[in-house]
Amino acid sequence: TVAEPQQAFRRLVYLSGSFGFAVPRKLDVVESHRPKRIVLPGGSGFLGTGLTRRLVGRGDHVTILTRGAPAVGDGWDRVHWDGRSDGDWFGSVEGADAIVHLSGKRVDCRATKANVEELISSRVQPVRAVEAAKVTPKVWVQVSSLAIFGEGGDEIIDEWSRPSGVGPPQMVQVCLAWEAAAKEAAAGLDRFVMLRGGIALGGEGDPATKRLLALSRWWLGGKIGSGEQWVSWVSVEDFLDVIVRAIDHESMSGVYNAASPNPVTNAQMM
Repeated sequence: TVAEPQQAFRRLVYLSGSFGFAVPRKLDVVESHRPKRIVLPGGSGFLGTGLTRRLVGRGDHVTILTRGAPAVGDGWDRVHWDGRSDGDWFGSVEGADAIVHLSGKRVDCRATKANVEELISSRVQPVRAVEAAKVTPKVWVQVSSLAIFGEGGDEIIDEWSRPSGVGPPQMVQVCLAWEAAAKEAAAGLDRFVMLRGGIALGGEGDPATKRLLALSRWWLGGKIGSGEQWVSWVSVEDFLDVIVRAIDHESMSGVYNAASPNPVTNAQMM
């Protein structure tokens, strides 16, 4: 069953980097780590690549469900799927200890009706496909987005804040449909963790920074409007730390906002 955010979450000490609610990295090392089988639907992108490297490095085996070509490496394999229907990939997810669902089209597109529909389907259909495989992992970690809250102004948003449903459809409506599908898919599992991430920055191939740099090189950078819009962000390394912690620690269950405790304005970021 899906639990409500836990009060104990507030008592965790701060990480030395940007991220504000994980324990220090040295405490996340499990000396007697038992290797796990972890499935990453949509794991061939930026976050999935970094997460695979992290998990394989500690001895886990990672199966990546991808629309690309199958491949096998040391401690990992890529299995082809279309993200919608059943197939041979069903056998590759049986017996998984954890699912970390990362599927979804990038949101850097115009907010046309067709694009919004594609943003939703690229998230909801892969979730339902994994649900149809009837796997029973010990934990389902679902990566979502703080964009579900839309424009909150100066309001402090935490795990107890409820999305209003008001805001740009490419943000709010996409995330609402995404999370609803994931909660339904994981309803019969013992543990479900929803990570609402801020903009992940840093690391090799960081798509957010690359896009901002491209705009700046074309003299299209700078603040938007007043520049006072708040931007929630997180370093990619801290985000990966939290995902790994969600996989390992049975105390984590429910919804968590994965963002730095130090948001910046649009003007500051640019």
